[in-house]
Amino acid sequence: MCKIRISQQVTIKVAEPWDFNSTEGDNTFSGEVYEYFNSTNCEAFLIKNNREFILNGDLVNYVVAMYRNKNMDYRNLNIAYIPNELVGQFNKFHDIMDELKFIIIGYLI
Repeated sequence: MCKIRISQQVTIKVAEPWDFNSTEGDNTFSGEVYEYFNSTNCEAFLIKNNREFILNGDLVNYVVAMYRNKNMDYRNLNIAYIPNELVGQFNKFHDIMDELKFIIIGYLI
């Protein structure tokens, strides 16, 4: 079973919202894993999108991906929008968690 790694290029297929589109195509976007946070009850990855997209009125340059259930399938992810001004605070993930917006359910392809 492969895990997500720092500097890895990832492509994410979006399951929800079903009508998601980006300049990369319908229900797809990609990026590079930029940073990793791990604590006893949380594992999160900061992904810098290869191309920004707009979702729910927000310009999305970075997302935070968290495994839905890594023990069943590491590819399934919950993805949240992180405002640009919080990217530099990602290493204090517990402090900024409440400011993230859950936006996407997807999986690695």
